[in-house]
Amino acid sequence: MESIDAKTMQISSLFSVMIISILNAIITYGKEVSSDFKGFFTAITGHHWTGHGVVILILFIVFFFLGTYLYKSNMLLKKDMDTYKFALITVIVLLLSDFFILASYLVH
Repeated sequence: MESIDAKTMQISSLFSVMIISILNAIITYGKEVSSDFKGFFTAITGHHWTGHGVVILILFIVFFFLGTYLYKSNMLLKKDMDTYKFALITVIVLLLSDFFILASYLVH
């Protein structure tokens, strides 16, 4: 089995964190608006936040290995990571602000 060097691990971890951050926001939003969705995460471990954490951990590992594959096959370039980070921050801010605006509108 081929070992993964430190640079590949860093890029793969960043790739995974960027995707997981978006998925985490979507899952959090979904649990707030759907009791069935929240129940799915409760069924995994007995509490919705613990189930949420387990799913996020598994997805992090999956996307880490996907990032490793993409980086080693030159489809994921280090020079593009700043663009990816900016896009990530923009998407998360939009998702979270939309959620709180919507929640505020529905409550009042």
